[in-house]
Amino acid sequence: VPIPLHVNKRNFCSIQNMTSFISHLIDMDIDMLKKINSFIPADNKALSLEELCMLIAKDLKKTFLYVRIPGRILEIIFIFLGKRNIIDSLFKDMRVSNSSAKEIGWKPFF
Repeated sequence: VPIPLHVNKRNFCSIQNMTSFISHLIDMDIDMLKKINSFIPADNKALSLEELCMLIAKDLKKTFLYVRIPGRILEIIFIFLGKRNIIDSLFKDMRVSNSSAKEIGWKPFF
């Protein structure tokens, strides 16, 4: 797997945290829910693409092989392949705050 040299982080929401969040919403008072505009459930820790792949490989008991390639070279390859629209999602940080979900009393496992 080609991994950019630049380490970017992104937030994910594990299935355990998502089901816990949905359960928390179901148990909440409907009037309280009406007062809140939006929620963003997410794991507490942001992961890089490399960290995510390593965790998946470890769970599958597989070896994760990767090659570090300068981001600019990968960008040129994606542009050449007509995939310019996915460059930002692969190379930029994509962090979100789960504080709105925590404000209503939800506590993520991870």
